[in-house]
Amino acid sequence: MFEKKLRNVRHHKKSYDLNIQTISEKVDSAVSGPKKTSRRCFLGLRHAVTLVGFLSCFLQTADRLVLGVGIVAMVKHRQTAESSNWNGSEISCPMSSDAQKIVFGSNFQGEFDWSTELQGYLLGVGSLSYLFTQIPAGRLADAVGSKSLLVYSNAASGIFTLISPFTARWHVYALMTVQFLRGASQGFTTPAMYKLISNWIPRNERGTLSTLVVCGYAAGVAIAGLVTGWLCDIPGLGWPFAFYVWGFISVMLSIVFQFIYYEHPENHPWITDEELNFITDGLETGISKK
Repeated sequence: MFEKKLRNVRHHKKSYDLNIQTISEKVDSAVSGPKKTSRRCFLGLRHAVTLVGFLSCFLQTADRLVLGVGIVAMVKHRQTAESSNWNGSEISCPMSSDAQKIVFGSNFQGEFDWSTELQGYLLGVGSLSYLFTQIPAGRLADAVGSKSLLVYSNAASGIFTLISPFTARWHVYALMTVQFLRGASQGFTTPAMYKLISNWIPRNERGTLSTLVVCGYAAGVAIAGLVTGWLCDIPGLGWPFAFYVWGFISVMLSIVFQFIYYEHPENHPWITDEELNFITDGLETGISKK
């Protein structure tokens, strides 16, 4: 009888000790926060995805800028002077025709008689359609994901850039329509970028890598502006070549994006377990702190 009571006491003591240990572990876990990976993954697929975002922003800017730079070579300068009501007789020392050839260059004579007002419409219509597609593009990114928007937006922008020289020589309003569609297709890029960042970039790296993504816009202005001017001045090729180059690059990279970019890290076949755990823990940490 005494031994039976002793066994019961020992059993209750053991259960009590286990309960104390379990409670202690829960308290320690709550105080220390979510468990973090012991080893940080410094370089991986999330950086390749960041490069995808950077190049998308870069090419969207290049496709938008090519008309703004190329129009200098497309339009006849005498038409620009007439449209601005400039009177050459008012100059006391007019420039000779030979000097004008030296200053303006033989490759920038232009082939279109577009007024200054019409040029303004051509340059502004793409920005207008770009503005209108931002909000519906954000809703669409939540519905279908960022990959589809990113791939098709870059492909459409590249195609519209490629056909711009043909439409310009067909009719000015055909070019205006193409520029409107090009701007509308580019409106889907920015919402896709934010969706990309939220899916792939952990909280502790989000500030740095998201900044690198949007730097593509500034790089596009700086680099594409210089390169486009040089492309327009190539003898025998002229301004259409600039549209062909940027349009072709946009289409080709959209195909590359289709194969190397996945909507979520866990769906990517090339990702390592180490990087997947690092990204997942970073995203969960960001959610738990809200």
